[in-house]
Amino acid sequence: MVIFNVVILIINEILKKVEERIKINRQKYLKVLFGTRLGILYKLKLLRSNQQFLLSSLKMT
Repeated sequence: MVIFNVVILIINEILKKVEERIKINRQKYLKVLFGTRLGILYKLKLLRSNQQFLLSSLKMT
């Protein structure tokens, strides 16, 4: 039973390392994506749509 617990702990630690690498790679990808011109335009569109939503909600009240 002790050996089983040790094996489970080792597998758990390995999976944590793999998930951490995946997360880091995803963050690097998103950094590149949003650092491009297209990403900047996408951010501006989001900001404008949020501003329009806020203005329209203020007019309703």
